[in-house]
Amino acid sequence: MKKPLNLFVRFGVLSLYLLSVGISACKKQETHPSVPAFVAEDGELKNKDASSPPKVGQKVPDFILEDRTGKKYQLSSFRGNLVFLNFWATWCPPCVEELPAMEVLNQRFKAKKFMMIAVSADESWERVDTFMSELNRPPSFLVLLDPEKQLTTGVFGTTKFPETYVISPEGILLKKYEGSYNWNDPARLKEFEALLSKKDK
Repeated sequence: MKKPLNLFVRFGVLSLYLLSVGISACKKQETHPSVPAFVAEDGELKNKDASSPPKVGQKVPDFILEDRTGKKYQLSSFRGNLVFLNFWATWCPPCVEELPAMEVLNQRFKAKKFMMIAVSADESWERVDTFMSELNRPPSFLVLLDPEKQLTTGVFGTTKFPETYVISPEGILLKKYEGSYNWNDPARLKEFEALLSKKDK
């Protein structure tokens, strides 16, 4: 009777092992989901897995988003410019607080090779329109919308707003800022002046 018992025990241990491996595999799939992100490739929007957000020194993924009129803008079309890419939302108080300083920064450098892009993570243009209507004047910088956050969260991994990326004329990430900043601060202005002067040399 010992042999059948041993066989039963071995079969049970094997079954538990295979079950644990299967559960472990499911957990891995849940931990590392495939995130669809609309990234520009050869001028077309394609689904692409976002493995990790871009890091300083790395090339920033290209993308295409629309403005309020439906016009499409592609990040790579701004090559040759220092790009200020900001992720924000109307329901985010720190985002709203830093917008006036962003406007000052853009007014100061827009005549140079400087491009400011504000990507809203709001669900619709209606919310953005309502917010903009309460301003004294519309912003001078480009405002785009990412309603499903496929770019904001899917590609850049932004979950806390605001978040800003400064991108070189060659498309390389130079700096990443988390949270709200006073972009009109003299030290900050000098920082951008230095970045733009590097580009001119």
